[in-house]
Amino acid sequence: AILSSPEKRAEFAGTAFELTGPTAIDAAEIATILSAVSGRDIHHVDGMDTFSKRAQELELSDMIKGIYQEAAEGWFSKVENQEFFQLTGRYTTSFAKYAFDHASWFSAK
Repeated sequence: AILSSPEKRAEFAGTAFELTGPTAIDAAEIATILSAVSGRDIHHVDGMDTFSKRAQELELSDMIKGIYQEAAEGWFSKVENQEFFQLTGRYTTSFAKYAFDHASWFSAK
């Protein structure tokens, strides 16, 4: 929405937004939702050791560990529904709705 017009770009130049869904959910809740959508058991195993091991198996950069740590500390739990509405003119979508709307992406193959 901001990039759609020069006026909007000028109005919000230098501003940062944390755009979210209508509620903050954690990884265990995401796993529960994806289990329901996909028809298979998806589990979240908490802890930096487990995350580091999996990241190494996938050959991911160590930088991803910082993102995991920030998430574990609640960095991404802020909800800004009003800001999203102001910018886009529409309301946020829950992760559950998004997952069910795109169930084919998560289904067992």
